[in-house]
Amino acid sequence: MERRVTLTPIDPSALCAALPWLDKSLTEAESLEPPLVSLLPGREGEAFALVLVGGEPAGYVGYALHAGLLTILALAIEPARRNLGFGAEAIYALEELNSAARALALVPLGNGLAVYFWLRVGYRPVFASDHGRHGFTVMRRVLR
Repeated sequence: MERRVTLTPIDPSALCAALPWLDKSLTEAESLEPPLVSLLPGREGEAFALVLVGGEPAGYVGYALHAGLLTILALAIEPARRNLGFGAEAIYALEELNSAARALALVPLGNGLAVYFWLRVGYRPVFASDHGRHGFTVMRRVLR
């Protein structure tokens, strides 16, 4: 099956220019970053990719790769393009591009729709951590 989605690297400072609708989403998500990033051994492996649908920007994915572990920090798809499978295709494309044996997705606590999304793409909950308003569920998938 041919993918409708492609990924291209992007500097995080260029995300809002490429995705004008994203500014509000990023502002709301800033409060989640410190505890998620603190789980990583270092930030040198952190990267962002623009999600392209038909060559047009439709979202982004933030991730880190460390010692065979792909950690997906964020996924955002333009509201008008949600529920069409583009988010799932972006995750599958990201998994194929990396040599990781395992993948984790960090999902804010209370975001049942996000948990359901990750279950549909093959991830399973490992544990939840409640740090007040910074709580999250860790979802895992074995890739190889």
